[in-house]
Amino acid sequence: MNPKESQKPSTEPLSEREKHLVSTYGKLPHRGLLGQGSKHRTYFDSGDYALAAAHKATDEGTIQTGTAHPLRESIPHPYAPVPSSGNIAEDANKDLCRRSSSPEYGKVELDV
Repeated sequence: MNPKESQKPSTEPLSEREKHLVSTYGKLPHRGLLGQGSKHRTYFDSGDYALAAAHKATDEGTIQTGTAHPLRESIPHPYAPVPSSGNIAEDANKDLCRRSSSPEYGKVELDV
């Protein structure tokens, strides 16, 4: 590949970060082999892959592993809303505020 061909500007619009880098440094940083794949985050379940490679079945049956990795949007994320009202009384910590912050030590009697 000719080096001049690789320096041609791409037709893709620049992101805000890329625009900032161009305005600051005058050019975009060289993207290495590993940097090209970081735009789309994928997930890999090594346990499923190991079972499939060993031709083992799980309790749920044979696991089908493929070449496509799941994307963040396709993975279910649990959601639990925070209740607007609690079941704790407003003065629940009232006694804690009155106590001193230093521990109180009492006398200990020893039988000798």
